[in-house]
Amino acid sequence: MKKNRYQINITRSGETKSYSVGFQTEEKFVRSWQSVLKQHHGHDPLVQCCCPGTGDRRFAIRLRRESGRYHLSRFSNSGIEHFPECVWYSSASISGQQSYTEGVVEEEIDGTLRVQLAVSLDGENPVDRQPRGDGPPGNQAGGKTQSVMKLLGLLSLLWTEAGLNVWYPAMKNKRFTGSVHGWLEQAAGRVRAGRTRLSDVLLIGAQNATPQAEANSDKLASAASAKKRLVVITSLAGWNEEREVANTHVPVRDFAGLPKLETDAGTWQETLRRHPSEHAAWKRGERVILIALTDVPIGREAKVLRMALMYVSSRWIPLDSSLEGIIEEKLAAEERSFMKPLRYDSEEDDVFADFHLLDTETNHLPMEVFGMGTPEYVIRKNQKMAIYNSRYGTAGWWHWDAYNSPDTAMIPVFPPAKIRKHKDLQK
Repeated sequence: MKKNRYQINITRSGETKSYSVGFQTEEKFVRSWQSVLKQHHGHDPLVQCCCPGTGDRRFAIRLRRESGRYHLSRFSNSGIEHFPECVWYSSASISGQQSYTEGVVEEEIDGTLRVQLAVSLDGENPVDRQPRGDGPPGNQAGGKTQSVMKLLGLLSLLWTEAGLNVWYPAMKNKRFTGSVHGWLEQAAGRVRAGRTRLSDVLLIGAQNATPQAEANSDKLASAASAKKRLVVITSLAGWNEEREVANTHVPVRDFAGLPKLETDAGTWQETLRRHPSEHAAWKRGERVILIALTDVPIGREAKVLRMALMYVSSRWIPLDSSLEGIIEEKLAAEERSFMKPLRYDSEEDDVFADFHLLDTETNHLPMEVFGMGTPEYVIRKNQKMAIYNSRYGTAGWWHWDAYNSPDTAMIPVFPPAKIRKHKDLQK
């Protein structure tokens, strides 16, 4: 998804001044913009983004001591107040990204994201890193429990940074293998793990005779020379009984420029067991995304060291179940704008909505699908309903009890959309 900057307003002593995108970003205005920020630093001005989001969208003005430069910093948990196509937008506060301890994901002034991965990309180091010792003890639901980012968390980060967990009606017919993979490549260019820029070791599924296929081949050769491990993202090939057992290689599609992904039956079966929703979706013929960490490649082959799977819709929106798929399809058919908060590496008990509507009077309206009736699930359902009622009020969120009302014709009506007059609902 394209990210845009917007005008910034600064109000102090009752006077408001506006600063254009060009004034904030163009080289010829660097000194002037720094002068403006320095002038207001320490005086508690009201600094606001003019994107078409909701809420205050406020900033603080910070001084980076080592460089002596001033910069804007979002207020804590205010990322969702910005428009999803704004460079300042972040869904971290309503997704599993909030489960990481301090330092696992850090955003630098230039937009680079530094992440502490659970695995090493350096082929000369042990594959597994030791978790940092600053996380809280025990399994604290809703708390910061993860001190490193695992493969599924990395896939979630890239998907979110590429804007692939968000849908607008104007995106129809604009998401296909080439465009999606291009956006993932751009997102990876903003991510660093240690001293490695992720885009340097990321291979993304491609078709023959495409620039992505050529880039894959170049990175494959470079990784072998530099003794780097690779991260591979692509779709699983269509399900059949032979691929179900996959004795020697992970079955993938769009493999131009990729190495053969060596595995064994036990590792592959364990991966399917750990991802039951994805396994079921794959057998139904739906798209399932693979992320794999490989060892240093040898020739055109690479041994898979770690794997994770993610089930996505035809619009590439991540899904956790077929019931979510029904709602996602209905939302798209009714031309609604929505996003899917991803769980990253969070604990099972952490509460995140299945979707958020982005086009209502109260932006980011949570949506939940309840699909089971076991005693344990009912207890969990009641707990979640109490949390949503407390946070948003009984009328401030939407849900479908698919277990007790399975008829899709009786799905509750979605909250009404607010008419937005913004021309930049794009891509």
